[in-house]
Amino acid sequence: MLTFAILGGTLLILFALAFFMKRRFGVLGLALTAGSLLSMYWTDAVQAFLEQQGITSVAPPLSGVVAISLALLPAILLLFSGPTYSNKTQRIIGGVLFAIMAFLIVLPALRVIFVIEPDAEQIVAILSQYKNSILAVLIVYATIDTMLAANSKPVEKH
Repeated sequence: MLTFAILGGTLLILFALAFFMKRRFGVLGLALTAGSLLSMYWTDAVQAFLEQQGITSVAPPLSGVVAISLALLPAILLLFSGPTYSNKTQRIIGGVLFAIMAFLIVLPALRVIFVIEPDAEQIVAILSQYKNSILAVLIVYATIDTMLAANSKPVEKH
């Protein structure tokens, strides 16, 4: 039950960030994609650097904290600037898509940090199985959303 609360809370926080900041999913989705690559390639190096500086963590493991931080950092920075949605429906859809994408990207690190209970492990296993396909669709949608935001021009008044 605790695992469901942690996973659900993570999704809710990610949704709330995108919803209340009104940022378009396209820019945030592409930032999550960049963060995923940063996390994939730099987690070990950043962890080693932090350990050389005397920063250690056993619970939660430093590798998990670094991986999540690197994955979310570009998107979090872009939450404070960039194109926005104008209506509530778009904000809800964008927030849900951002939460799903961010959650799927940080899921491997969450599995390192938290012990997943057996009942939640089934859901996590299904998500992990379809993760790459879902992320591919979300990246395509983020690219299209970014193109639509860049091509939308204000209506001129005559």
